[in-house]
Amino acid sequence: MPFQIQIDAEIIRIIFSGKITKDEFIDLLKELTRVELDFECIPDRLTDMSGVTEWESGFTTMNDVAAKRRARVFPNKFKSAIVAPNPADYGIARMFQTLNDNPQIEIQIFKSTAEAEGWLALKS
Repeated sequence: MPFQIQIDAEIIRIIFSGKITKDEFIDLLKELTRVELDFECIPDRLTDMSGVTEWESGFTTMNDVAAKRRARVFPNKFKSAIVAPNPADYGIARMFQTLNDNPQIEIQIFKSTAEAEGWLALKS
């Protein structure tokens, strides 16, 4: 599986690895939605794209996934840090950030996990 979801009380970590197909990206959204339903208060999240070797999903898939996130009403606001260390990953992350304009989700993109964790540690 090209993604893992790790959960603790403070953060949801999504770790990508290898080639990410459009179907796998959609599967992640389904699994993440299922996981989120278990929480009364959605924790912040950190998505680590540093292990990705190839993105198969393009604008159409990204737009479809972002539209579902945009339309979702969450029980609270939360932060979403995306670790995108190289230009290709940054482009995908930026596209997702731009398309996913849900006012309950504050998305920021970082080059390292340490930077992302630092931002998540700051309380809004």
